[in-house]
Amino acid sequence: MTASGTALLRRWRTAAALASGLMLAFSFPPFSADELAWVALVPLVWASMGEDPIRAFFRGLFSGLIFWLVTLAWLLRLGQTGGPWPLVIAGWVFLSGYSALYTGAFGACTAFVWRLAGADAGNEAEKSDAVSPARQFRESCGKLVFVFAVPVLWTGLEYLRCTLFSGFPWNPLGVSQYRRLVMIQGAEWAGVYAVSAVVVLLNMIVLAALLRMAGVLRRRRQPAFSIEMAAGLAVLCLYWVAGIRAIRREVAQADGGAGFVLAAAVQPNIPQTRKWDEDGSIVSGIYESLGRQTELARLLKPDLIIWPETAIPVPFGEDEESDRFVSNLAREGAPILLGALEPAQAGGRTTFFNSSFLVDTNGAIAGIYRKVHLVPFGEYIPGENLIPALKRIAPLGFSCAAGASADPMRLARPPVFFGVLICFEDIFPALARRFARNGAEFLVNQTNDAWFDGSAGAVQHASHFVFRCVENRIDGVRSANTGVTAFVDRIGRMDEMSVDGRTTCFSGFKPGVIRLPPEGRPAPLYTRLGDLSFAMPAGIVAGLCFLVVIWRRSRTMWSGCALNGEKI
Repeated sequence: MTASGTALLRRWRTAAALASGLMLAFSFPPFSADELAWVALVPLVWASMGEDPIRAFFRGLFSGLIFWLVTLAWLLRLGQTGGPWPLVIAGWVFLSGYSALYTGAFGACTAFVWRLAGADAGNEAEKSDAVSPARQFRESCGKLVFVFAVPVLWTGLEYLRCTLFSGFPWNPLGVSQYRRLVMIQGAEWAGVYAVSAVVVLLNMIVLAALLRMAGVLRRRRQPAFSIEMAAGLAVLCLYWVAGIRAIRREVAQADGGAGFVLAAAVQPNIPQTRKWDEDGSIVSGIYESLGRQTELARLLKPDLIIWPETAIPVPFGEDEESDRFVSNLAREGAPILLGALEPAQAGGRTTFFNSSFLVDTNGAIAGIYRKVHLVPFGEYIPGENLIPALKRIAPLGFSCAAGASADPMRLARPPVFFGVLICFEDIFPALARRFARNGAEFLVNQTNDAWFDGSAGAVQHASHFVFRCVENRIDGVRSANTGVTAFVDRIGRMDEMSVDGRTTCFSGFKPGVIRLPPEGRPAPLYTRLGDLSFAMPAGIVAGLCFLVVIWRRSRTMWSGCALNGEKI
């Protein structure tokens, strides 16, 4: 290829990386064009095929950066709800850049595996009329390996992003499909990562079809049978049939007379800029909103009333008037699950837990859950114990302490156990799984998405909760201060509270029925094995592959230095 042809090809590859980044971003809310996820990786994978792994890394990094800057743009709302603008912008760019590194690694690994599989070994031979059957078979096997290796690479790197350095499991590719019930049923077997892998496999089938069409248009000899497309389509068909059967099974069991809990989730809609204001009229307005919605919900005689994260404007247990307000409401109707800060003494100083309290109808506290997984730079500042000055930039003015256990709470009537996930804890599959393994029969997510002021962040957040219910085959309910308040059943159907088509930024309450799993039912595969079933092995494979890419490149560089006579 001439120099000008090579330069043109590189520009096309860069344009393809850009297209993938944009299509990935448009697959998620607020755009929600989830069909784009089925083809979003096609340009990026094409741009990596036959490319140098290092160049492929930087194209993947570019593509990922486009995706994450767009999809995490809601973080900029923190500048309007109390966050210092320089830190907000720096956090947005840093988090996007960090997440994009994994897309870069995907590009490098894809380029490496394409060469390793020898999938393009017959390209030159295709130009001639004589192509040996043996050579065609080797090339077909290489393409088959490539088609199934790419989903493993993507999913493995996605798993590493979701777990390393405390993890950032936001918007795995599979989450884009949260509205497509058949697509998401695979989460029962291998979590959201199974859905991501299937979406990538669909991308690879589309790419294989396009490459075959391109070969025909160029009048290159093509094998009569495309083994990689046939195998990929067979896996997709089996997955689709299994998903339909899973839905039918779960619907039949839900209609089989299992117990249920009638719950009501309250959404007070308190702006973040007013939530911690000490002005008396604002504080009384918060209690008025909570009290009004709770009294209306109580008319339906629910078994449980749920308030969102940090619903009351003072730490629970510190203010007698506030404590009496909650206790009286619980005595007059149903138990109340409220989110609030909990003061505690540690090392001679007062610290706080971000907690959830179950207040029974006798006014007493029947259970407490303290948030286990805190949000870095939100609820604590990493390294603040080494550098105390960092505590000054804590958004809350202080750092919270982390809880230690994930024990379910027990509702007295009906006697049932449930797990509580506070704020972004519902994006971590392992924590919801811990609750399910410890006996939780349904999940509750209490959150305060007012930090993001009605942006797409609230909808993106809610989409993750769908997978926690499907993975463990238990129902769930979300109570958001000003986010998405909804009930989710075990097959992933989300019933949101809405007003005039809006699902955020209004007050009200949402009643719903939580169906309990049948007694004696075996736990789903994901509840039993977790990420061992697929994501962890894929992560090991992808991580080793990337290390091999780095090792080979470093060895080539050192060899080049030695050949040039430089001292090593």
